[in-house]
Amino acid sequence: MDRGNTQVDLFLREKYQIKTIQSLLKKIIRFVLHTSNMDLNLESLTNRVYEILEIPKPLIDLRYPNGQFILKQKIGAAIHQLNEENVLHYEKEGERYYQCVKFEEEQIDQLKDLFFEYKLSKRYKKFVKEVNESEKKRKQFTKNYSSKRILSINLDEYVIGKGSGNSFCYMVERELSTYGGILGGTATKFGIYYDKKNAKYQVSKIWKKANINKSFEQLKLEVKKVIDLSIDNKPFDIGLSELSNMFKYKIAYLFNPDKFISIYSEGHINRLLDVIELNQYKDEDLLTKRQIIFNLKKLIAPNDKNNVFIDFVYENYRDQLYLDENLENALKLTDKLVKIEVGSLTEKTTTNKVSRSRKKPDYDEINRKKGIQGALAEKKVLEYELELLKDVSLPKNKKPKIVSKNSSLGYDILSYTLDGKPKKIEVKSKSGGSLTNIDFFITQNEYQKIEEAKEKKEIFSIYYVFSLYKNPKFIEIEWKDIMNLKNEVVAYRYLLTTK
Repeated sequence: MDRGNTQVDLFLREKYQIKTIQSLLKKIIRFVLHTSNMDLNLESLTNRVYEILEIPKPLIDLRYPNGQFILKQKIGAAIHQLNEENVLHYEKEGERYYQCVKFEEEQIDQLKDLFFEYKLSKRYKKFVKEVNESEKKRKQFTKNYSSKRILSINLDEYVIGKGSGNSFCYMVERELSTYGGILGGTATKFGIYYDKKNAKYQVSKIWKKANINKSFEQLKLEVKKVIDLSIDNKPFDIGLSELSNMFKYKIAYLFNPDKFISIYSEGHINRLLDVIELNQYKDEDLLTKRQIIFNLKKLIAPNDKNNVFIDFVYENYRDQLYLDENLENALKLTDKLVKIEVGSLTEKTTTNKVSRSRKKPDYDEINRKKGIQGALAEKKVLEYELELLKDVSLPKNKKPKIVSKNSSLGYDILSYTLDGKPKKIEVKSKSGGSLTNIDFFITQNEYQKIEEAKEKKEIFSIYYVFSLYKNPKFIEIEWKDIMNLKNEVVAYRYLLTTK
């Protein structure tokens, strides 16, 4: 076994707490190539990677000289892999990868329109006022906890939970919430906190040293490093910091609000990319995703503060961004889904007159936004299908799954029959509803997919879920049961052009 290879790998694994060196190298190489003007020169690239990794010189030059050669080989292999994956998009001018992301013109126009409406709202005026009032507090915070002073603060000046409303962590999490929230999760994100229940300081695993004083000294050094990197606008180096993501990016924003964005949850960032139809970038590293949103902000709201843009995001997409948290809570509170067997279905006649004052439904919006109700119904159906098939011997690749993110499919869940045949399920849901009041919409795309399934003799069912939040039930509707029944046209599409 080559000692150089072993020692370098061991150093990197311990420092960055990773399993594979290659993934770390690929991440760094992409950053270097898109933030500098250097040519694709392996020697200069290797040296830059060494700088970022902070590999001790004795490790690569003196004690184990072969380690440098081995790592250089790995860097070369990582470059080759990135080219094979076609993700580098390297440009000689040194334009950053996330600046190469092409936003659709229609996307930008739509977001600009929404932002314009937001700027006309009372919410905008109220939030801008809050930001202006908070700015004095933010500047005082950065002065009180400057890079020079942070190393001299004591433990109680740092921790949350001890009762001080001016501690570093309390200010970051609560007092400066105008600059984005990091509430939620546990206090372990701060590295060290005071546990009121047990009346003692708690240290998260990564910062545990010989004693709490040594842990705190190391933690302060890391916080100082992030403060310095924030002021110098070095987002990639911040990304490598051992502080928790939410904590370090909130610090970065507070010390340099013009260069960072005030959205800290990676889950919310992924949801936002979904909503604005940039979900192809969800698998990128967190830094790249944050920079994509930062770039988007510059296009949509170039003259407004970064946290004003993020407030607009949460105002417009709050339900979608909090979908995962809301869904998790809703799943805990709802009972198992029960299937109801029914006879034939027939059209329902009504003599109710529609009030003239009643607001006209936005059917397009109804079909477009599922929100928490649709997602919960899909989860309940998935649970039902998994339970139904748990004792059936099916291949591993034949496991029911939610596929609704791909709206072009025209159905929400791909499941299987007891004999292993694919079964496509479109889920329709009502928070209330009953068997005497079945009401749902079918989009044009869904209609076409149902027709295609019928022609191919595929199994396609509609699961109508009702009483969703209390004793949820569903009936299974096969297309043949309703295809000849009357439906109501609720939208028309016009395709036009000019002469």
